[in-house]
Amino acid sequence: MIGDFPLINTTQYKQEAEKWLKAITRGEDACVVFLPKTDSEIRLSQLLNDRELQRRVLDKPSSYIFLRVNFDSHDVEDVDDFSFQIQERLNSSSILKTSLSFLEWMEYIKKQSMRVVLILPEAERYLNDSDKTALAVLSEAARKYSPLLRVLSIFETNITHPSMVSFLPNISDLYENIFYYPLYTTEATVSFIQLLCYQWRISISRNDMEQIIMACGGHFWLVKEAVRQISITGSWASAEEGMQFRLRSFYNLLLSSEQTALYKLVTRQRIFSSEEQMSLMYLQTMNLIDTKHQFLVDALRNFLVTKEDVSANLVLND
Repeated sequence: MIGDFPLINTTQYKQEAEKWLKAITRGEDACVVFLPKTDSEIRLSQLLNDRELQRRVLDKPSSYIFLRVNFDSHDVEDVDDFSFQIQERLNSSSILKTSLSFLEWMEYIKKQSMRVVLILPEAERYLNDSDKTALAVLSEAARKYSPLLRVLSIFETNITHPSMVSFLPNISDLYENIFYYPLYTTEATVSFIQLLCYQWRISISRNDMEQIIMACGGHFWLVKEAVRQISITGSWASAEEGMQFRLRSFYNLLLSSEQTALYKLVTRQRIFSSEEQMSLMYLQTMNLIDTKHQFLVDALRNFLVTKEDVSANLVLND
């Protein structure tokens, strides 16, 4: 979603991205968990281009080779397949003028005291029975060629949830550092709205800004749609089709226990399963609800109340 957001250099990004790089400098792997439909792609791209942060955190930035990898599961059925994929990516880079085999690359990287950091965006795509082999192969290869290879995985789903365990490799190195990237604070959201207003040459009243923040919280994808409505029509409403599409897309990508837990909050139910309780703790960490289980994205609460098909489906699943 790199094209969906203008770049705003939030304090949250600076603090969190530093943690990711510090894990890499320790010779460990890391994964970052975002909520669905947020700005994971733009933050990853920002990290890869953030020379100032790299100089500050990495001992010697030039010693780190960052490679984005997005394998299809049938392309990496074993470590040999994986090695070939990495070999080809390194050969197509501008690091050397000649092509090397994978083992030659590993020898070169070792002699140069370098590290290859494999970036796995959209890693949630492997959390199913058909594609989970790719994560197992990646984990095996990272351990086999440690410390030359390190992995930074980006997820838009809660990988610590019990329903995800069966899709993760038995070797847990890939997940020794799990970082959560929550929805943004009010201060950051105000700055984002102001940036959109500047770029689109519009003005927004204080009342509209407060209503947008109450409705959309720190979810920039929703915030941008609200500001877009104002730029087109002069007003906005969470019931508008574009916003409803975004709310439904976000909701559909939540785990089942996250959906039912939120619905129970809306309908004032008090009995939650153990998985729903875990989901509530996670959603609180991600700034979707607060410590009193109040919605920080009010448009989502209204969406769950008014959409009969969603409500009926949740009741049936529960």
